[in-house]
Amino acid sequence: MKQAEQGPIAVDPPTVPNGTDKPVEYCAVVGAVSIIYPVVPSLLFSLAAQQHRGQDSSGIVTADFNGKLRFYRDEGTVAQVYNGLDFADFPGRLGIGHNRYPTSRGTKSTENTTAQIQPLFDEKLGLAFAFNGTVTILDSMRRLLTQFRINHERMNDAQMMFETLKIFLRCTGDCVTALQLSWQYWVGAFSVVALHDGRVLGLRGPLGIRPLELGELPDASGWVVASETAGITTLGGEPMGSVAPGQVVILDPTIREVKKRQIAPP
Repeated sequence: MKQAEQGPIAVDPPTVPNGTDKPVEYCAVVGAVSIIYPVVPSLLFSLAAQQHRGQDSSGIVTADFNGKLRFYRDEGTVAQVYNGLDFADFPGRLGIGHNRYPTSRGTKSTENTTAQIQPLFDEKLGLAFAFNGTVTILDSMRRLLTQFRINHERMNDAQMMFETLKIFLRCTGDCVTALQLSWQYWVGAFSVVALHDGRVLGLRGPLGIRPLELGELPDASGWVVASETAGITTLGGEPMGSVAPGQVVILDPTIREVKKRQIAPP
């Protein structure tokens, strides 16, 4: 997707904690729903506040009122990727975002990293997905994908997770149910954000190793989930606590409240 011509987004330059040259955590995720305003500024400023978690690439996906997905992603830091982004191209009030730090097979020297930039999305299904973590045992996913005749030979863990989620979404039509069926194939430490059918979902893996925080946007205008509370407070939001291990939080602007569902034993 081409970058629009507009002034640079005002975000802080990337920072790395403790003076080190490597992130202390792998990847950042954010998902947000706004009842009143377009959500893209919240996504970008949250990603900027979590820049230290990944500087390899960044991406966002938003959904319009009619469910149409709009995406923007590229290699580089938040300031580099979204320099010139035209907010008017993203009127949707719900979306997800991701900063990537590569943790699995697939690097600039061996793979096409463009295909690996998250969020991953399927326009026909109206589904977008991003995750922070590492799935260490892939055998069960490989068997499932093979059963459904999906070629996974050059996929990384995120791509295989996304294809697994798509299989169960096609079978059930409900993303929460699809997550409940999918996590059993995701053996490792992870937190996930997903966008589907007018809702943003956040799932923290049952091991509880990868963080996922929940917060409310200013003036009760919506909600946000992020890898760190910094991704919430930078928006002027109020932290509401950590998502429990094995729990899905459901951000739905039509019911104006956060629903929680335990889909996996902690």
